[in-house]
Amino acid sequence: MKKLILGILGFLVVGIAALCIWYFKRQKDAVIAKKIYSVDDFEAGIPALVNYAGVDIAKQVEQIFRTETGNFTSSQFTECGSPGMQAVKNPDGSFHAAPYYGWGPNSFWLTHLEYTPLGLDSMFENAGLSNDGGIQQDTTSKQGFIVMPSVEAAMVFCAWVVKQRGRPGGWYSTDAGLQEKYELTLSSIATPLVDTATES
Repeated sequence: MKKLILGILGFLVVGIAALCIWYFKRQKDAVIAKKIYSVDDFEAGIPALVNYAGVDIAKQVEQIFRTETGNFTSSQFTECGSPGMQAVKNPDGSFHAAPYYGWGPNSFWLTHLEYTPLGLDSMFENAGLSNDGGIQQDTTSKQGFIVMPSVEAAMVFCAWVVKQRGRPGGWYSTDAGLQEKYELTLSSIATPLVDTATES
């Protein structure tokens, strides 16, 4: 009788655990599916961005977003909230572990838990600067793009990367030559959203 009771209890515990996992996964998937980002979300995140990084880097972040998202219209932006944050792959082709997918852990994520990524979305890359001597676009297979909990999260993280690497081109590459090409592109891009938000 005792074994029967223990068996039933064990079955219930496993069942409840499985139900909880299913429920939270369903809720997380629902959150990801419901979020459609727009330029309004970028505007809403500017105060936090300026507070974190200052006006100059905030302008660089707007330039990066405009370059990477086709002025806030790309799928990577509208569905993921970021300027194209691809998950990093292991040598065997699998992605680095959630929730950072190769972009951490680091001091930023550990001190900004509210900005923790939600998951991945699969889509093709944008052309970016591949036709201008930049990193070549992969047109044959979809890539994993990190879904952020908010555009503000992506903005502030982008600013952190720029600060850590010492230049806006650091968002694009760690190669000095590619960084220079990227910054030349950024230099011609206006920053009306940050300009308007920071007018005195």
